[in-house]
Amino acid sequence: MQTVKGIYKNGQLLLDEPIDTEVGYKVFVTFVEKLNIQTAKRKAGALAGILKTPDNFNDPIDDLKEYM
Repeated sequence: MQTVKGIYKNGQLLLDEPIDTEVGYKVFVTFVEKLNIQTAKRKAGALAGILKTPDNFNDPIDDLKEYM
């Protein structure tokens, strides 16, 4: 048994990861949540100017010092 997430749109199931298509599968489809397709697709650069990387982003993390 394998679980794969995806989106059902216009009569097609678009899976988030590839599966072996050489064999057949019995499936159960559970509709979890209705999506607004406009927000389900990610646009490259959509958050430009909104999110910023902090100046200390590449600084060492003291909490992980014992593992380094």
